[in-house]
Amino acid sequence: PGPIAGSPSKASGLSLNLNLSVGRLEEETKDNSEEGRMTRQLETPVLVVFELPDGSTVEEEFRMGQSVEVLKSFLASELGIPMESQSLYLNDTLMFDPLSLMDF
Repeated sequence: PGPIAGSPSKASGLSLNLNLSVGRLEEETKDNSEEGRMTRQLETPVLVVFELPDGSTVEEEFRMGQSVEVLKSFLASELGIPMESQSLYLNDTLMFDPLSLMDF
């Protein structure tokens, strides 16, 4: 699948838009049970592109099962942006904990 584009938001605070590009699953396992399918979905790699307010971008690979908090923690550690001041948006939808990337 191709990227899912983030769109601008006019929320107060530091708003960061995201683009997601979901990787392809390797068919290493033949576990077609409900649990096996769910595990594969949660572990699916996704390239997240953070669109920063200054127009620059930062890319990092995450897993679909990772929470929004993990993304915010990444930005805090890599860019020094406090987690409490971040608002992450995907297609005008505010992304918030405890949801994972798979929920969007």
